[in-house]
Amino acid sequence: MLIALGKSGIPRATHVHIDWRVLGFTLGVSVLTGVLFGLVPAFHSARTELTGTLKEGGRGSGEGARRNRVRSMLVVTELAVAVVLLVGAGLLIKSLWLIQNVDPGLKPNNILTFDVVLPETRYPTEKQSRFFQDLNQRLAVLPGVKSVSSIYPLPLSGDRFSISFQIDGRPVAPKDEPSADLFVTDENYFTSMGIPLIKGRDFNARDQHKSTGVTIVTEAFARQHFPGEEAVGKRIRPGISTFDDEDDRWREIIGVVGNIRNRSLTTEAKPAYYIPQAQLPFSEMITVVKTDTDPKSLVTAVTNQVASMDGDLPVFSVKTMDEYLASSVATPRFNTTLLSIFAGVALVLTIVGLYGVMSYSVAQRTNEIGIRLALGAQTRDVLALVVSQGMRLIVVGLVLGLIGAFALMRLISGLLFGVTTKDPITFIAAAVLLGLVGLLACYLPARRATRVDPIEALRYE
Repeated sequence: MLIALGKSGIPRATHVHIDWRVLGFTLGVSVLTGVLFGLVPAFHSARTELTGTLKEGGRGSGEGARRNRVRSMLVVTELAVAVVLLVGAGLLIKSLWLIQNVDPGLKPNNILTFDVVLPETRYPTEKQSRFFQDLNQRLAVLPGVKSVSSIYPLPLSGDRFSISFQIDGRPVAPKDEPSADLFVTDENYFTSMGIPLIKGRDFNARDQHKSTGVTIVTEAFARQHFPGEEAVGKRIRPGISTFDDEDDRWREIIGVVGNIRNRSLTTEAKPAYYIPQAQLPFSEMITVVKTDTDPKSLVTAVTNQVASMDGDLPVFSVKTMDEYLASSVATPRFNTTLLSIFAGVALVLTIVGLYGVMSYSVAQRTNEIGIRLALGAQTRDVLALVVSQGMRLIVVGLVLGLIGAFALMRLISGLLFGVTTKDPITFIAAAVLLGLVGLLACYLPARRATRVDPIEALRYE
């Protein structure tokens, strides 16, 4: 189950296996626990005096209730632990739901991506951009393809460049230069990824190496560096070049596009800028293919196109953007699933424990209940008698559990997104859920108590 949950985004998840030492240790602990908890009532029964036991039957349920105190304390402890785990699971579930509803700034549907790295010995700088442009043109005519472009690094892939730059007219010392995430891309990229062009124009075929240096920035970039100004038309000079050391030209901002969560869904959109790959060639580019069908159906076709251009070039990291999006929430989903499983097990144990204690209590009080019924007690009176006893345990367990959860939830604060460790809705929901299932666990023995035959109960006495 762990492999199935974590194989898409948890490091070394596929190496998870059954460790016989751990399994043996767990088995030993289980057996030891059973023996120890079995010895306590065994020793208690062995020390029981016959005279006291016979007298106990005539004293009613008081002595039995005192013997039930330890069991009640265990149930209260189970309730408190279950509350802590339910609150933790609830916070992670809410956090995961918020992450999955974050707008990444792009539309990942029906997009196939794959990576190609050109060996620089055979593809010098001036040939790199031409290769990817030719590849994109070949892929664009394939059946089912709507648009094709290239990008590096790919958003949400885990890779990023943070490159400093200068702003024209604002000279600063090199150590004080601002920086932002840099992407090298091609025309049609924003169309392929569904990133809105807010102002200005997109890159086009005229943006070549010898033409005027251009760049496109995000809204966050424009807002941070040109507040209250028109960013289009301004100039910046990035501190990166691949053609030669003198290719550090000023680049005119020709457009502003929407923000994207380029690092992760849990990280706010950072300022970023784009440079056309014709003006800043890279030997590695990720090709983005927008389709109107299942993107996986094009895997063979796109790999064949690369092979037809250069049979020695491997195509790797063939994934859809939906898969990248899923990978970005793999760790939160894994953590949420595990804690939810723990909370579910704790909830089941709590129900079983509470039901067991209440059933035992009803069995001990059979004669008392029978006498009450013989003296005219109604069904609702017996229900209230038994349920109120269980509800006292539930209330104490809930109070202790909520206090513990309030103190311990700070330990998982680093796993949360968009929700605080003191989220009142989650605390209330956990308490209500546990209260309702606890009430059910009390009601079933109570319902059975109402069916006690007074005559049989008196004979039991």
